[in-house]
Amino acid sequence: MIIRQPDNCRDKYGGFTRIRARATGFFRVEQLSGRWWLITPEGHGFLSVGVNHVDYKEDYSPEFVEFVCSHLFDWGFNTIGWSQETMSSEFIKGQVIHSRGWGQEQYEYVDLPYIHLLRFTDIEWYVNEEFPDVFSSAFADKCDKIAREFCSQMCNDPKLMGYFYSDTPNWPKWAHITGHNLKKKLDQLNFQNLAAQYYQVIHDAIQRYDKNHLLFGDRYKGNQVIPVNDIVTNGLPDCVLEAMQRTVDVLSIEYFAGFKTMQADLGYWYQFSGKPILLADSAFLAPTDTLKIRPEVEIYVPDQTERGLAYQRFARQAFSCPWIIGWHWCAFGCSQGRKSGLLNGADSPYDECVNLMKTFNTRELYTVSAK
Repeated sequence: MIIRQPDNCRDKYGGFTRIRARATGFFRVEQLSGRWWLITPEGHGFLSVGVNHVDYKEDYSPEFVEFVCSHLFDWGFNTIGWSQETMSSEFIKGQVIHSRGWGQEQYEYVDLPYIHLLRFTDIEWYVNEEFPDVFSSAFADKCDKIAREFCSQMCNDPKLMGYFYSDTPNWPKWAHITGHNLKKKLDQLNFQNLAAQYYQVIHDAIQRYDKNHLLFGDRYKGNQVIPVNDIVTNGLPDCVLEAMQRTVDVLSIEYFAGFKTMQADLGYWYQFSGKPILLADSAFLAPTDTLKIRPEVEIYVPDQTERGLAYQRFARQAFSCPWIIGWHWCAFGCSQGRKSGLLNGADSPYDECVNLMKTFNTRELYTVSAK
């Protein structure tokens, strides 16, 4: 196991020791003096700076996991973000899947908090499966089976922060397919009941086997504009946001833009739901041998130094908001279908970028959030 030693300011999970709360032995969320925090198992405030898609082209080995750890520790990241298996799609035009998802063996070897995705359904915007009958016994049985398989193994792990569900579900599409017109009030209410059942069944399945960990819910696509049935909307309709409130602890949002662009949306979703927000997936991109940037696109920057500076600006703005409890970067490595990694195709870091990330993560994270 790779062991990270605590220091005078951080506990062994990366929590800020000057922020004290009740220790329960597991991660939880709490609002202290107007600011939302993740609370570490030892009872200290924690803000999650993580990296997603920490995966590889072959099966994992201890050498690879140690390679990952050494970089993430050095760069000041404190969380393994979503690293489950993903799909390629016609839209992405490239193979995204690297390897099997992380399992208990890899998590145990890495001395970092993590969030695990439980794939209960295939309702992502990039797949064409049918929406499940969430009122059926078959759906409940499937959710129970998945929760029993994974949650019963992970329920006592203090490094596990909690569980994600689906990645970027296309809720407006499913409203249309299930015969609900989101322009009509009655249809909104009926679809809200359907979504609430989806969240309730998943919640109950997890709780049967694990009452210790947070429910991070779906990873919503915040800035995805979706035209469905002559309605243009983002990936998070109000009726779905209301449906998740009773059974999900944290609002997880993917949003690829500068922070000022997304701030109004995030603020609205926070006020509507009352849930602290994890920025679950976003990045800035610079030109490489395989990527040409488009200057008019906000997330593209001229070079790796500017990329690191963009990270610092975004992080300062985000963590100045008292309802932001984390930001996870997409991604650890580059591939044909994902060009936002911190390593190039030869697995060498983009030093100009990651050194600036390290400066914020190790020196500014808890200073900014305390203002």
